[in-house]
Amino acid sequence: MVAMSVGFMPALMLSGLMFPINSMPVFFQYLTRILPPRYYVSFVESEFMAGGVNSIRLENGIYLTILGLLFFAAVYKNTSLRLEKSTSGRLKKEVAERRVSD
Repeated sequence: MVAMSVGFMPALMLSGLMFPINSMPVFFQYLTRILPPRYYVSFVESEFMAGGVNSIRLENGIYLTILGLLFFAAVYKNTSLRLEKSTSGRLKKEVAERRVSD
């Protein structure tokens, strides 16, 4: 519970939901540009308040899509590396056992 709060609260505070981004210090304004919650909150706010502005939809949608693809690629690469390591380790053990038994 504490870990979730520690990880979630900074993202929530820097998303623009609690505090306007343009009233934050310049460092935090630049930091929010790489955080996905900023774009998600902007997207949801525009949908509820303005009924959907296509330029906001497009900008936020493109950013979130690119970020999602980057995360997917990172997870895919990490998973395949782990699978290769575990598979190659098992194969080496099996080959060694067969040599000993022969």
